[in-house]
Amino acid sequence: LYCCLKGFVTVGVGDKVTPTSVLTMPFVRLVDGSHATAEDKSQAFIRVQNFFAKGLTSSGYRAVSDLRLDPEYCKRRLAHRVKTEFVPAIEKQCPQFASFPVRAKLVLVDIAYNVGTAGFATFVELIADCNSLHFANASEQVHTAKEGEDPRNPETWGERNMWRHDMMRAAAKQAALAG
Repeated sequence: LYCCLKGFVTVGVGDKVTPTSVLTMPFVRLVDGSHATAEDKSQAFIRVQNFFAKGLTSSGYRAVSDLRLDPEYCKRRLAHRVKTEFVPAIEKQCPQFASFPVRAKLVLVDIAYNVGTAGFATFVELIADCNSLHFANASEQVHTAKEGEDPRNPETWGERNMWRHDMMRAAAKQAALAG
């Protein structure tokens, strides 16, 4: 358990949890590998939430709770959420999503995962460019806000936004070769 930069209690790969959902997860105690009780999970959630400090890395929270999730569980949960939550939401906005180049699909899933399905729907220009198969134009619309970054100026973009930009550019080249 750790807090994301916005202060939400999170597990695995940026998976926000609530006081209720944390109770359903198969946490174990790092010390002895025993299964955590509902009380253990609730207390750990509260401790992590109370310990929130901007800029602290996920590893900084290790001292706050000894509860851990099996990495394979986290991978399965991520795959399940992508398949049942994010891809269907993207397909609502982008009916041709299945035929998009793989790199474009990865970028769209990354954005939907990062901002949520409702947030993804607000990327109107990105969605329109993708639906028109203008992936080069879409590469300029992939920015998600971070302090100090200007979405109109890629030179200020962080690593993740640049990865999205480059991936969407590569998708444009792939689409041009295929088309």
